[in-house]
Amino acid sequence: MWLIVALDVATRMPLGWVLADAPNAEATLEVLRMATRSKEREKIIYGCEADPMPAVGIACVRSDNGAGLRNGVVKTALLGMASQVVDARAYHSGDKPYVERFFGSMETRLINMIHGYTGNRAGALEGYDAIKSAAYIRSELYSIITKYMIDEYPLERNHGTTFMGQRPLDVAKRLAKDGWAMPPVSPQDRRLHLGWRFEATITDEGVKVLGLPYNSPALQRHRDSAHRKVAVYIDPDSTNEVTVVVQGFPDLIMADLSWTGARDMTFPEFLAHVQALRAEDPGNTKDIDLRLARMRSELFDMLRKDAIERDIPRSYMTRDEAHTKAERLMAGMQAHRPEPLAGTLAPGVIGKLGEQPEAWDIGDGFSPAIEGQVTEPQDLSQPVPFGRPNTKGKLT
Repeated sequence: MWLIVALDVATRMPLGWVLADAPNAEATLEVLRMATRSKEREKIIYGCEADPMPAVGIACVRSDNGAGLRNGVVKTALLGMASQVVDARAYHSGDKPYVERFFGSMETRLINMIHGYTGNRAGALEGYDAIKSAAYIRSELYSIITKYMIDEYPLERNHGTTFMGQRPLDVAKRLAKDGWAMPPVSPQDRRLHLGWRFEATITDEGVKVLGLPYNSPALQRHRDSAHRKVAVYIDPDSTNEVTVVVQGFPDLIMADLSWTGARDMTFPEFLAHVQALRAEDPGNTKDIDLRLARMRSELFDMLRKDAIERDIPRSYMTRDEAHTKAERLMAGMQAHRPEPLAGTLAPGVIGKLGEQPEAWDIGDGFSPAIEGQVTEPQDLSQPVPFGRPNTKGKLT
């Protein structure tokens, strides 16, 4: 298992971190997505107390010779966001001393205490069986690392070059106050350069990606055009909007989420919700907005206990995994808005007499008829039967 971290050079603050089964391009893009967004979700989920780094832009990336960074996918994404890429020499720690210092401190103060750690080199812990001693699953390990990244390391005094004992969190606040912070990456650039790309077809309801519908007036103008097959770019960290590219049309089209009950989620969180709904009632193929809203209230508690996927040694979901899971979960599933049945009242309006044709008064000892009037009042000394009068004045 690999730990991949994006570190801010100026403040030494962690910007993004993931656990990966291999240091590949997908893991690096996940780190970049985390670095360019807010980490408030991680703070709430894992119960951190300090404030993590906010969403920032990336001006320059200094990387080593690893396969996860020196590949066309990552370099194209960084160049698309107007970021400079500097390749450092392999096995030369002087080219990136702040990175080596960070991992050295983390290894000494955290990693060495985790059961199953194999050491920083081959044979470092002679006679120690790391596999037998391992005690944490991936989600628990990611929780421990996240708390260290947010609550511990930013508050530790750093005696590196130019820091002279300052705390990274204090330096980050001072630079932000002085206006030296990089502006965040726009949501559209995140989708185009760091997001996932899908193929879709424009219909009357717009386009559908991973089971979620998106639509806009600009998108519907291409409904009957010759190029109905479009490319859709999504941000895995936000379900609210997508960017649509139509062949032969120079402008980018923004489409909003039509299913408002699924807003403000990540795509892995949405798929986890759908999975929980299908497991709760397998025979029901229609999702109800009220049930989804209730499940959303249990979001953070669920994510604390269960990982999105238990059978992979990673802290994130890939595009192919999300696509396969969405196809399996959304098969035969339809979203609809529940409406009151004919002849019934919606909750909360039963007391509005006179405003609803289905509401009538049954109190005060009388049973007024829906059609006509009651000519004789009932004997108040006798129990009043409860029921609904018919047109002849009798209770049914």
